[in-house]
Amino acid sequence: MHDSVNPSLYNVTNPIPLLNLWTIECWVWFFRTGVDMTVMTIENEGVGQRNVIRFEAARTIFFFSTLGTSTMRYNTAVSDMTWHHFAMTYDHVTLRGYLDGVQVASVATVINTTGNVSVRIGEEQGASVKALGFFSDAAYYNATLTAGQLLAHYNAADLVTVPPLYIGGGTFDVTLGSTTGVSGDLATIRNSVRRTY
Repeated sequence: MHDSVNPSLYNVTNPIPLLNLWTIECWVWFFRTGVDMTVMTIENEGVGQRNVIRFEAARTIFFFSTLGTSTMRYNTAVSDMTWHHFAMTYDHVTLRGYLDGVQVASVATVINTTGNVSVRIGEEQGASVKALGFFSDAAYYNATLTAGQLLAHYNAADLVTVPPLYIGGGTFDVTLGSTTGVSGDLATIRNSVRRTY
């Protein structure tokens, strides 16, 4: 979960070389609209270069790269208060945007792939508002996933229509099954997250 007073869910400054081929993807459950919220970005903070998936105030999706000054939009309103799978790929020729396993936008572009980038979830460089919602299975690949692979990722998810389970305190380890201070059924907790694909 993320809100406007917390830092990015994840941000490590420029540790990853930006290659010619890449993919970013993330599951998100947004529970507010009316403001622009970043799903995920890979960016070089020092020079302001960004590749961004953004859920806009109008519930549209804005995919863009400042590296190649390329933009694309999916202008159909997307629902909030439900899980959605977002992805953006680059194959050194075309930038493509995906929603729920389906390509919804594309633009031909050449992106400068020199330098290192950071992966940021729920926020982008210079953003005044941070995302408010639940995030799951965020990933960066130094390869271009195909449309078939992204559709398979979407189809592999379980409980897509089930609200995320929120536990107010404590921790749990899904692998070991151990807990500290968690009140609740571990089976339910395990079932509230996305399936590994």
